[in-house]
Amino acid sequence: MENELLTLLAEKLGVSVENLWGVLLAQAPISATIDLCISGLILSSIAFAGIFIHRKSNEKDEHGYAVLDTDLLHILRVVWGMLTVLLLIIILESVHITIAGYFNPEYWALIQLKGLL
Repeated sequence: MENELLTLLAEKLGVSVENLWGVLLAQAPISATIDLCISGLILSSIAFAGIFIHRKSNEKDEHGYAVLDTDLLHILRVVWGMLTVLLLIIILESVHITIAGYFNPEYWALIQLKGLL
């Protein structure tokens, strides 16, 4: 099935199957690097938001009162926690494709071809 799809795609693009396969294999580490950078940005954003919320929860004004309302802080912590869990699930779901892009580009290329089906 993958060979038929690869042949059909090569014919539509006007290139040989070997050339198309080579391009797919060359694209694997590039795509894995992009995925890794995006995951790093997401993790950095999660950490930055967590530090920001923690600092704001301990911040007091000149009279000794909390700058942010405790109810608002609880809402921010819950939203931050839910977003953290959701984003970590998304990152963990794509780890195997990122690793395959570096260490097994043939598998990565087959996954991309199956995505076209």
